[in-house]
Amino acid sequence: MKIIEKHNLESKESAVSPVIGVMLMLVVTIIIASVVSVFAGNVFENTESVPSAAVDVTAISNGGDDRDQFVVLIENLGGASIPVSDIRIYAYFSPSDGSSMTRGTTLLSAYTNETALNPGGVITTTDNAGTAALLGWKATDLPVDNSKNTYGIKRYSVIEIEIVHIPSAKTLYSGQVVVQ
Repeated sequence: MKIIEKHNLESKESAVSPVIGVMLMLVVTIIIASVVSVFAGNVFENTESVPSAAVDVTAISNGGDDRDQFVVLIENLGGASIPVSDIRIYAYFSPSDGSSMTRGTTLLSAYTNETALNPGGVITTTDNAGTAALLGWKATDLPVDNSKNTYGIKRYSVIEIEIVHIPSAKTLYSGQVVVQ
């Protein structure tokens, strides 16, 4: 005896079409991507751009009023005016005798009553005390008439200086400065 199965097409349950499933996945993906882009966009909007300025640094050994002081000059050669409260200076010095390197970190506003480093403007450490503070030393560590020279700084010594714009965390100047 033969058993014949009867197929009832009307009793099958219909499923969602594959096209509709793909469309739903695309919609969910687009929504997730837009949420991520909104959050990522807000993260990067708050960063400040670095000012467009050319900065140069000079160190001289015969500066000051009596021409017997070590002085560092920071000059804005042109470009944007930079508020001094937005500038941090890092200075490194390794004596020629091989003793340990010193490092100073300070705000530029510690050296001047000026509110900004304007194009064509120069800000100076003025004397041994200012230069020593820049290098992380005491004023008595710098020589006057070569009577005391704790760290060996003299003419032709090399000081490494980095000037950073604080709000953007970008370097405005980085280089080795030879004491003139």
